Amino acid sequence: MAPREAVTERAHKMQPHLKNPLASQGRERTRWAVIRRWGVESIFLAVVLVALWVYFAPNRAEFAKAKRRESEKAVSSTTLQREQRAAILALAKRYDAITGWRSRLGGRTAFDSIYSAEFASVILTSDRRPVLFIASLQDVGQADGRYVLLLDGLINFHTHFRLHLSCSDLQANSILGKPRDEDGRFAVIAEITSVDSEAERLSSDEGGSSSGHPALGIRGNLVAFQFLGPYSDDLQEILATFRNVQ
Repeated sequence: MAPREAVTERAHKMQPHLKNPLASQGRERTRWAVIRRWGVESIFLAVVLVALWVYFAPNRAEFAKAKRRESEKAVSSTTLQREQRAAILALAKRYDAITGWRSRLGGRTAFDSIYSAEFASVILTSDRRPVLFIASLQDVGQADGRYVLLLDGLINFHTHFRLHLSCSDLQANSILGKPRDEDGRFAVIAEITSVDSEAERLSSDEGGSSSGHPALGIRGNLVAFQFLGPYSDDLQEILATFRNVQ
């Protein structure tokens, strides 16, 4: 091999090992660009995470408080229901009152009309036992020198009742001193003298007149009462007692 050709061949062999300054600078710039972009993205992500923590941390605490309040409310409601049931049972037992009169209206649905004659046969017994009702107080009035209470309640979802109960001055004054919450309800023990059809129809909230539900007028004398406050077990009794089909 000629000397010149040998030099040329050695030069070619050495070329891959020679560094290109421009290529090195390009790679260095690319590497720093990647590092800078990664740093910016990391900072942005950190800012977002901090912002989310600042936003959701108080909300998480409020959510925990709300859950705790809801749990306490459920426990309180369950306790109140137990106390109400115990008070009603004690009141009925004390006066030997009829309690399960809905179950005596056999064969009816929760939406049937209940007539005064069939209801009278259920609550006007030969031994004249008093009857337990759950009702909302509508008025305390006077007639013939005596106080008369008006209380509305449900027989089923279609037919309501209105109690017209004479009571003593002491009973009336005691009732007048009870909370006047529109959701407040009473357990009432009454001696019944008659059942007829009310000319006035009652609305779904058991109070006032409307073109809604027929009502039976139940007249008699107040024996005893217990203020219950909010109460819904009679609605559950309707569902459990009557057939819920048309």
